[in-house]
Amino acid sequence: MPYYIGDIIKSHEKLIRRTPEDFTRQGTPIITQSKAVEINSQKKQILFENQSSQDLWTEEYDCLIIATGARPLLPSVEGLGLKGIFPLRNIEHSQAIKAYIQNYQPRHAVVVGAGYIGLEMVENLLLYGCQVKIIEKAPHILPNMDPDLADHVHSYMQSKGIEILTDSSVTAFKGPEQVKEVVAGKGIFPADIVILAMGVLPNSGIAAQTGIALGAGGAIRVNERMETSQPDIYAAGDCATVKHLVSGQEVYIPMGTTANKQGRVAGENAAGGNTTLKGVLGTGISRIMELEVARTGLSEHECQILGIEYISQTIKSVTRAPYLPDSGSIYVKLIVEKTSHRLLGGQIVGYAGAGKRIDTIATALHTGSKIEDLYDLDLAYSPAFSILTDPVVIAINQFRSVMGGV
Repeated sequence: MPYYIGDIIKSHEKLIRRTPEDFTRQGTPIITQSKAVEINSQKKQILFENQSSQDLWTEEYDCLIIATGARPLLPSVEGLGLKGIFPLRNIEHSQAIKAYIQNYQPRHAVVVGAGYIGLEMVENLLLYGCQVKIIEKAPHILPNMDPDLADHVHSYMQSKGIEILTDSSVTAFKGPEQVKEVVAGKGIFPADIVILAMGVLPNSGIAAQTGIALGAGGAIRVNERMETSQPDIYAAGDCATVKHLVSGQEVYIPMGTTANKQGRVAGENAAGGNTTLKGVLGTGISRIMELEVARTGLSEHECQILGIEYISQTIKSVTRAPYLPDSGSIYVKLIVEKTSHRLLGGQIVGYAGAGKRIDTIATALHTGSKIEDLYDLDLAYSPAFSILTDPVVIAINQFRSVMGGV
């Protein structure tokens, strides 16, 4: 969606994988403009309300899948209703943002939240010539990464003229009808448009109302089969919890990749199948202008919260043969459990070709590999794609000495 706003993607229709008409042609009826207001799990009935006519009606089910998604996290502050302040969660939001930019041509833009979506929005606001400021309540940008890797992204963005304010929360928006200023930390900053990219909250209200158990992040608790605490009711996607493959803990990771896996499992089982999702790693990747960022597994901060003793190593290398003109720097960080030598997580920051290397680390995590299992990892080499020893393998082999040559 940020790239549609930046007009890199010209039509919002390219963001839609399947339309209601597509489902109808496949034999699946779709009811739009309607809301489920009550689930009666004893009678296996759902009460719906038409959002236009307010008419009510009931549908019966044999098995039910709750896939209500999530809603944007919004600050409870003065001025939130001013024109020019937008969350970014769906296509309608992106259309409204794009129209506002094209109609009002804002000069000063503020992005609240410095996760993947927030930073991708920064890039696309720059395409319109906006002066951009980021406000992040965490001590550093990209809060799901460790500060040493995030600092490289911070420095890069500052070099592009982007102002960054961390460890600060928005306390008010100011303006007569349209937003003109943002109050945050100890400052007041000009703003002709504000993008709220602060994260999401699960739409689990109807499940809680039904007596279905909630878990991490207030999301609907599910098992490996996507079953909830109520019989014949499943949940999947951004409204549901998931198991973390490394920690074994129940977590809330609202990502498209997680939703896709959960939806497949819930659908198969609701139709009489027997399949499971063992868990996920929270693997994510993004690009901010020329810089790629990626992470998977646990960060140092998460290890500390869980009480896991770990060793981490970070290396700096290059993405491909240094004599090629498009070779660029890459940082690879790996985290290993101190006692078992089990790989726990990894993070990457670098230029073209850096980010997708995270998939090698994610694969090793998925199989529960120990670091010594990976010392001689045989990865492909060609000067156009890598150096002779890939940066991921260089990072892996840093542990030879710190772990006593095991």
